[in-house]
Amino acid sequence: MFQYVYRLGKQRQSYYSMVATKAFGLGIDYPEMRLVIHYGSPSTSMDFAQETGRAGRDDKFSIAAMFYRKHEVTTSAYIDVRMKNFVEDKSMCVRSFLASEMDGQCSGCDFMPDYVVCFRCNPGLLDEIKILIMKSWSE
Repeated sequence: MFQYVYRLGKQRQSYYSMVATKAFGLGIDYPEMRLVIHYGSPSTSMDFAQETGRAGRDDKFSIAAMFYRKHEVTTSAYIDVRMKNFVEDKSMCVRSFLASEMDGQCSGCDFMPDYVVCFRCNPGLLDEIKILIMKSWSE
């Protein structure tokens, strides 16, 4: 699947990108969003769920990534407890966490066999993504 996305990206002549504040996470429906990157942790678990949910609204393969420094998340007074727990608990399924925040139902990757599993349920997924990125930088 990552190979497909990689080949598709190499065929395109142009890309659209957007830089946004957290205000974009609420109420905006742009169906062709393929990648959401958080630089730092969102303040609340609901913000994380809303902002991550911008990717793949047209049911096509998409990626949501969060880059953060653990000590900044765990010591920040601006990040809620549920978000801190999510960052610290490396066994917590991302899909399950997001589902519980949005609708109170905890349906994780193991209940959705037709979907791509999150990186916590499939640790090899991160390695696949890293290889893909390294290949794209070397070409």
